[in-house]
This record gives sequence, structure tokens and C-alpha cells, in this order.
Amino acid sequence: MLAEAETILRLGIRWTQDNPELQFSLNRNLGRDLLEQKKYAEAQPFLNAAIAQQQQLPTAIAGRGMANCFLSQVFQSQGNQTSALQQLNLCQEQVRPETLDEYQWLIDAGLQDVAVKADTTAIAHQR
Repeated sequence: MLAEAETILRLGIRWTQDNPELQFSLNRNLGRDLLEQKKYAEAQPFLNAAIAQQQQLPTAIAGRGMANCFLSQVFQSQGNQTSALQQLNLCQEQVRPETLDEYQWLIDAGLQDVAVKADTTAIAHQR
């Protein structure tokens, strides 16, 4: 299932070059998908792209900071503790999960303290 999602997300990135908000979401989700597949080196550029894109979007955008959380896990898995901590700090400052699944990911990743402080407005407003 992760491999199918990866394919769809990669296609979406190619087809939505003129939509920064959608590019942000697709890059973040592809980075997470690759992280889940333990394809750490492949995940990193997509997460970096999402982080760069989120700087150009409103601060209240749903999903903000999640790419930093995911990238922290990538660095931790690669043994780069300094970069992992830097990204974790950014994650804590900005995290705004877009979905309940992203919120659950924080808990499952051992980031309960981040989850407790997360801005969950986007989740609360989902219908």
C-alpha cells in the first residue's frame, strides 16, 4: 500500500507545479511515506522541499511543522542526532497536524510531549 501511495504522490507532485499549497502537502506526505518505508535518503529531499514551501504559506496552514517532525525521525534513523534535535525543536515550535492520522503518528513516534502541545485546530475543524 505504501508503494502505491508513493507512486500517486510522485505523479501528483509532477502535475501540480502551479499550486504551492498542494505541492507542500504532497511533498510532506511523500516524505512521510518514504520514511515509513525506511527509505530515509529518498525521504529527505521531499521533506526539505515541504519545509521550504511551508515558509511561503500562511502560518496557520494545516500540516505546518509536520515535515520537520518527519525529518527529525529521518535524521535520528541515520544517526545524525544534532540535525534530529534541530528539526525536533522546529517541529515543537510549529507543529499543526492536518489529520488525526498525523496526530497519531506523533504519539506512535514517541513524541507525546509534542502531540500534547500541538495546534490541533485543523483536526477539530474536519468534517
